[in-house]
Order: sequence, then structure tokens, then C-alpha cells
Amino acid sequence: MSAENLEIIQKICVLFFGLCCLIWICDLVFRIIRDDVQRKILNTTLGGSLLAGIVTVALPVNDGPEPVEAEPVATGGAADIADSGDQQSGSTASPDLSARVPADTRPGDSIPPCGIEVPGALKEWAKDRLGEAPDFKCATRQTYPPCIEEIREGSKTETSRLAAKDCGERIFAFRREFVTPVYAAKVTYQDNLTSSELSLRTPRSAEDEDRRDYVVAELERLNGKTWEKFADLDRQSSLDMAACHDRKRRCFLDGNP
Repeated sequence: MSAENLEIIQKICVLFFGLCCLIWICDLVFRIIRDDVQRKILNTTLGGSLLAGIVTVALPVNDGPEPVEAEPVATGGAADIADSGDQQSGSTASPDLSARVPADTRPGDSIPPCGIEVPGALKEWAKDRLGEAPDFKCATRQTYPPCIEEIREGSKTETSRLAAKDCGERIFAFRREFVTPVYAAKVTYQDNLTSSELSLRTPRSAEDEDRRDYVVAELERLNGKTWEKFADLDRQSSLDMAACHDRKRRCFLDGNP
């Protein structure tokens, strides 16, 4: 059962159990139920909803292949995504990750610097008021695992179960290092930008006007083309990781070690 469906069932059970508890307490204090049969039905329903809630907690969750923690490894050429996006602005198609650089580079080795440059006069204010700005281009500039090419070839090539597992771990490490942290940072940063924009709608000084211009520009950036390219990379890498796990399962079923 998927995590979403299981969560809905759990919420229904909790709501039903709470309603039964409320009726049971009212009956215990005010004796609102006169008929013993109805009281037995209430007790049975109370126990049944509690049991159902316990069962849903114990049910296994089928939420796709479970990633395996691995040493962060990022290889290949995800920079192609940013380059193709700059040449085809306004396109919402999935990025073409076919071109790869066959390298084996760990995060931290020859990686382009990440981070958003803040105008000098606003650096201290932005750091205190807005926090760290998420850099969407950082992930698209990183190298990407080239092993996915063999997985995408499908029946054209023979991929061992071990190779498929290793490729899935490499992509998971790439996502953990460069993709996943961006979402949490974006939520916090956007909240800070929104509250700052509201307080700066009536600037009282030239400094406030500069701050407001910067805030508005950042709000546009958070939902602009660089964000769309990053979201494309997120979706594609998620699909690639799932493809690796699917190939690993098929190798197991086919007896391919």
C-alpha cells in the first residue's frame, strides 16, 4: 500500500476513534445512551477503530524503491542541462541528459563554486534578515553519473544487478548532495523574502528601496527559469534512480548477478 493511501486510512481511523471516545465519555458521565445494545455497539466500534488504527501502523508501506545510503559520488555532466536550458529559454520539456563526461569525481573535487552573490551593501542585511539563498544553478553545474546511459539502453546492453545497484546509489548520492537540501532552503528563504517584501512596500529611505528591489528580484528568481531547470533535473534524476532499481529487480528475476 502506498504511503499516501495509508496516511489517509490512518487519519480516518484516528478521527473515527476520537469520535467514539467522545461519545463514550459523554455516555459515561451523562448516561446519554439508554439501550444496552447500543452501548455494546459503541464499545465494539471503539475497539474496532482502535484495532484498525494499530493494523494500519503495522502495514508495510510500498513507496517505491528504497535508496541505499552510499558515499556521495557524482560523475558525468549535468551541466548540459543548464546549457540546453539557456539556449531554449521558455521550454518546459524534460532536460536532455544524454551527454555525459565519463569522469569519477567526488563532491568537492573540481566542483564549480556555488552560492548567490549578494550586492556588497546588502550582504549583512540579507544574511541576518533573509538567510542563505538557495543556488539552483549549483546542481545543474555538477557532474552527473554516466552509468545511467547503460541503464537507459535497456535490452541493447547487458547490465548486471550489481552495476544497476551501484548506479542507483550514485544517483541517490548526487540527489542527497545537490538536490534534496535545496527544497528545505527554498521554503525558509521564500518565507523570509515574502515577509520582508511586505515590510518594505513603503520604503522610508534609499536603503529600503535597494532592499526592496533585491527582495523582489529574488522572489522572481525563486520561480523563474533557473528554478525550472533545477526542477527538471530533480524529476529526471528521480526517474533515473527508479530505473536503476527496476533494472536491479529484473536482473534478480532473470538470474543475472
